[in-house]
Amino acid sequence: MMQSPRMTVAIGNRLGPYEIVSRLGAGGMGEVWRARDTRLDRSVAVKILPAGLAHDPQFRLRFEREAKTISQLSHPNICQIYDVGREHEVDYLVMELLEGESLAARIAKGPLPIRDALRYGAEVADALGKAHRHGVIHRDLKPANVMLTRSGAKLLDFGLAKPAALRLGPDDATTARPLTEQGTVVGTLQYMAPEQLGGDEVDARADIFALGAVLFEMVTGRRAFEGSSRLSIVSKIVGEPSPRVSSLAPSVTPALDHIVAQCLVKDPDQRWQCAADLKFELLRIQDTPATEFRHSGRSGSSRVAWIVALTAVLASIIVAVIALRPGEPPGPVRFTVSPPPGWTFSLDLTLGPPAVSPDGRYVAFSASEDATGRVQLWVRDMDITQPFALGGTDGATFVFWSPDSRSLGFFADGYLKRTDLKGGSPQALCPVAVARGGSWSSDDVIIFAPSADGPLFRVNASGGAPQQLTQLDRARRDSSHRWPYFLPDGKHFLFLIRTQSSRDQPGDEIYAANIESPAPRRVFMASSNISYSEPGYLLYMRDRTLLAQRFSLKTLQVEGSPAAVSREPLQYHPAGFGLFSCSRAGVLAIGPGSLASTLQWVDRSGRAVPAIAAGADYASVRLSPDGQQILYGLPDVTTGNHDNWVYDIARHVSRRVTFHPRDDFSGILTGDGKHMIFSSNRLGSPDLYIKAMDAADETLMFPSPSPDFAEALSPDGRVLLFRRIDPNTRNDIMTFPVGGGTPAPFVRSSFDDLQPAFSPGGDWVAYVSNESGRHQVYVVRFPVYGSRVQISTEGGTQPTWRGDGKELFYVAPGNRMISVPIDLSSGIPRPAATRELFRISLRPARNMERQYDVSPDGQRFLMNVIEGERHSLPLTVSLHWQNAMAAK
Repeated sequence: MMQSPRMTVAIGNRLGPYEIVSRLGAGGMGEVWRARDTRLDRSVAVKILPAGLAHDPQFRLRFEREAKTISQLSHPNICQIYDVGREHEVDYLVMELLEGESLAARIAKGPLPIRDALRYGAEVADALGKAHRHGVIHRDLKPANVMLTRSGAKLLDFGLAKPAALRLGPDDATTARPLTEQGTVVGTLQYMAPEQLGGDEVDARADIFALGAVLFEMVTGRRAFEGSSRLSIVSKIVGEPSPRVSSLAPSVTPALDHIVAQCLVKDPDQRWQCAADLKFELLRIQDTPATEFRHSGRSGSSRVAWIVALTAVLASIIVAVIALRPGEPPGPVRFTVSPPPGWTFSLDLTLGPPAVSPDGRYVAFSASEDATGRVQLWVRDMDITQPFALGGTDGATFVFWSPDSRSLGFFADGYLKRTDLKGGSPQALCPVAVARGGSWSSDDVIIFAPSADGPLFRVNASGGAPQQLTQLDRARRDSSHRWPYFLPDGKHFLFLIRTQSSRDQPGDEIYAANIESPAPRRVFMASSNISYSEPGYLLYMRDRTLLAQRFSLKTLQVEGSPAAVSREPLQYHPAGFGLFSCSRAGVLAIGPGSLASTLQWVDRSGRAVPAIAAGADYASVRLSPDGQQILYGLPDVTTGNHDNWVYDIARHVSRRVTFHPRDDFSGILTGDGKHMIFSSNRLGSPDLYIKAMDAADETLMFPSPSPDFAEALSPDGRVLLFRRIDPNTRNDIMTFPVGGGTPAPFVRSSFDDLQPAFSPGGDWVAYVSNESGRHQVYVVRFPVYGSRVQISTEGGTQPTWRGDGKELFYVAPGNRMISVPIDLSSGIPRPAATRELFRISLRPARNMERQYDVSPDGQRFLMNVIEGERHSLPLTVSLHWQNAMAAK
């Protein structure tokens, strides 16, 4: 029977539903192409068996086994496989497309900083541990098979993997034979263990040898085994003592030198026996003080920064010792905690406050990467100067600790999750729509608020079906229960009851309850998160001031009057929380202070001039349709409550236009400038209101069961697009006829759909969705959803149109302002090539709001720009503050 001709793989061809876009690379076991999945409109990597091997049964079977091997290894540090197929005699695998660079390419630039080498080494060890537990030996670990991505290291290419316990289907029974007989050498020479070079049967310890060689190369920039010929390399691996990292990098710590040396021992019985043990050793030495991590490739400024940080901590210790005079209680001690190099404490308050562990040893916080904006969870040990990252925690919000200080809970990707302090993959416990805090009891029960307008729920810390714990009391005008906090007995807890408010009744209140019979008892009036500290204080916020007040664990009531803990005002979020956390022993962490921003006009080349002279805490920046007014949000300097303001550009005059004691934000002006639509949480969670600009009256547009945020008005002023947070579908884009009617979904999916913007003609809408795994900009037909086209390719948010509809702007990662010429004249939007206009430090959005707008002619950009250095505001840690309270 004649074989059908094999298709030539080229750009534009299709393999099933996958359209080939470009060639990424090739190796001995396959060629890799970038492709577009036409069904899901996402980019993927397609690996094909080269033509020279396509008809070799052994290589085809190895190719198929690679697919089966990877499919069994679901792990955040292993490249994910999506599909496998055969088209026109071409065998192919479809895998996750990894954005980043290979470890080999990174090493070619020079040695890695020790902290990065430890992080990536631990992540690869974790991936190997997963493979080994499934009976899979990689056998070709090398820098070229490790990708460095935004989420960490990813292990690739299991083409030479040895599955010791492969699950076979019924069609494999007759062909289940070893792909390499004993005595056959497979792998890459410089990373092969001595037993592998000898053709002996290998096990997981061969991968550990290879990882040692990779660690050696990351730290030194040189291969562990080099030679002028293959024979000389084999001779060094088998017969000569393995080199020590310290021979090329004398300043590395003895612990790291020992770990790598133990990996490269000739006798496999004397090596590390388990990848998991190796991972924990690498994580453990991350706690080594930063001054021990000096490296010849490190910049002088980095060394100075770490010396300054260590000096600050030592100075704090000296102050504490001096304060410990005999017979006197120690005086308050304060010191600062800076983010890791290349990262910034996130200014997006929706990520929540820092969290101090119950034993007071650690503080956990979210930080954003300066280059990409990626958010990750970090932990700082108070005894050392270097924080460490927790893998798999991208996008983590509202972190809280287990009672034993060994694990953390947090919210990300629509789930309540937990992770261990020493690493490992986070565990998803249950779905959560909109997180409003959690707390973990000594009985391994987690109480949490899964929505912005509902009661509290409970779930076992190991996962399971959540159960409702509290009931909203409509007679009390409850709108939501949030920010739960367990007291020391593990039974009683405090929480905030947010109520519907008016100018006459503004008050939220703190209540206490027992988890076994959660009938709440009022404690006092406040709208804040809570911490408890010995010897009997509650900490909470009021009017941006952090207060401490005596509290009885027996009566569950406050006593006496509150006193200020800190003289500086704290950042406060409209959801009812401030940036602080305190351990039971009294270690207090306060989040970074408020950074002032300025409103600036920026031209297309990046030149900037002030739009409003004064710096302030601006938010949600908009231009009026005629370009003559600026609408923005601003918090009250005393209370922290947000209001909407308008600035007349010609007259240089600002005026406040909302005055409710709750928060008013996300304002939009109508085309004639006579009315404003905005969001307000005066009934508990955000609803939509409309008001005349020259009148005080404000009208609720419609009652809503979910939080709603004003986004865009159609050019004719008849249709409002708003964002709704739905418990089941997260962020959706909704429509509402301004003249009256019923809200209806426009873009609804299981992903976040947000930031819609009408085209000037009103028949297209640009918006943002994260369905591809990251936020991207799309354009879609309006009013009937259809003809959608993806505009951004490397991530994008905040799309905005030019006045004639022929150009679209958006913000790409790294604060890059991107321009895309776009043709809307046909039935399908036709974007041209993107162009970066300029880079500028936009203020991070606190409620996914917009932080810039564009003049109608597209020549000037109104930008909300951070003043000064974003790195200048660290966390503040305070010790012995209770002694100052006792003196008041």
